[in-house]
Amino acid sequence: MYELLTLDTDIENAVGKYQNSIAAACKRSFKERKLFQKTIGYKSVPWWMGELTIMRKKINAMKRRYQRTIHDNNLREVRKHQYLQEKRKYEATLRKAKIQSWKQYCNATTLSNPWNMVYKLATGKIKSCSPLSTQRKPDRTVTTDMAETLHFMIDSFTPEDEETDNEYHKLIRAQTKTPITTEDDKPFTPAEIRDAMKGMNKNKAPGKDGITSDILQRAFNLLPKFTTAMYNGCLRMACFPRTWKRVKIIPIVKPGKEISNDISKYRPISLINTAAKVLKKVLINRIMHHMYSNNLMSKNQYGFTPQTSTVDAVMALKDFVQGSINDGQYVAVISLELNGLLMQPGGPAS
Repeated sequence: MYELLTLDTDIENAVGKYQNSIAAACKRSFKERKLFQKTIGYKSVPWWMGELTIMRKKINAMKRRYQRTIHDNNLREVRKHQYLQEKRKYEATLRKAKIQSWKQYCNATTLSNPWNMVYKLATGKIKSCSPLSTQRKPDRTVTTDMAETLHFMIDSFTPEDEETDNEYHKLIRAQTKTPITTEDDKPFTPAEIRDAMKGMNKNKAPGKDGITSDILQRAFNLLPKFTTAMYNGCLRMACFPRTWKRVKIIPIVKPGKEISNDISKYRPISLINTAAKVLKKVLINRIMHHMYSNNLMSKNQYGFTPQTSTVDAVMALKDFVQGSINDGQYVAVISLELNGLLMQPGGPAS
């Protein structure tokens, strides 16, 4: 029955049932927190420990006992001295716990991963949530309420494809609709699907369905054949299911533009479902294997390439410029920046 996913409708139905089953199982298994429900009644701190709780209760009791002793001045002074002595011990233990916790936090940085929370804190890259503000429209007017602001943001982040194409763009669209006549690639193996799921960070934010990678791994362990057949159906039919195209958009405010009311202040981040990430990852692994096996990858390709980054591109440019200067040559550098708003239909680039 797993090999009957031969039509787009079969794949769409299979994906829908698969995700609905996982969501239903999660709903029955997990305790769902109500909206706006407070989980704790105090501010949690990493350095707090049970010993501090006991000491705090003890000094509070000693303080009450000292304050209630009003008829015997000598006894009051003795109890006051005992209370202040225990309070100093409590404060010393409190400072020691804070310092020890801070040292552990700073030592969490390793040579293999220096870009952790300590780096973000030192560079000021920890952002606080900023409330949505009114936005300025292209006609210079501004939005008047939250609903209008949200609609304007959605229209700006996801513009309609009006197909205002030139001949070259029309040719590309036609080619995407032409049936593929090349030989089918080898089907995905269960090991490929499993490795793609294991390689994902379980702490990453999930998509619209709320299913994380560790939940997906457990589902795969229960239904390995069906899950593999579902992804192979997508590969065979060249189909990316519509359910996986629905994303959750998170607008991130760009640094230095917190007080701006222009829509360009936001960098929209699209969160797709984790199951869709698995399909994307296994396809990328196949493509990268083909590129490297046939020596098709350019050495000047730095983006979206393992073990490379923008720093490598800058260093390569530096070496080229320095070598040219040493040879007595002139160097001209052209920098091109593409604005996402310019690429929208009706913009200056249209």
